[in-house]
Amino acid sequence: MSTAARYNTYAWVTLVAMVMIHVLDEALTDDQLGFFPAPTFTFPIWITGLSSALVAGYALTPWIARGGATMRIVSMIAGILMLGNATAHLAGSVYLNRPLPGVWSSPFLLAASCWVVARGVFGRWSGFSGHGPDEA
Repeated sequence: MSTAARYNTYAWVTLVAMVMIHVLDEALTDDQLGFFPAPTFTFPIWITGLSSALVAGYALTPWIARGGATMRIVSMIAGILMLGNATAHLAGSVYLNRPLPGVWSSPFLLAASCWVVARGVFGRWSGFSGHGPDEA
């Protein structure tokens, strides 16, 4: 695997791992925000949906490692969504002057999201041959 492919893969796996930690953080610090119009799910539906998303994230890893324009777009969309999620938790905690569920893991999710977005913008995603020196 080329250096570029390895960095893209590390960034992706780190993002998925941070999402998993973020989900656990939210679950362990559950709170209700009366003003926020978020859908309310029962625990089995919530955990099944999130577990499926995490399995799908890890399942995409071989395709992320292979690169290509589609995987670049997929990783950037996921990174931008998680960037927004982490920022919302942090900004909401500052605004409400109390820690919201998921705020403790948000800095790590924010860092992983920035890494994935940076790899999407600046990283090399095509032409991975596994031979010779590649730029990261």
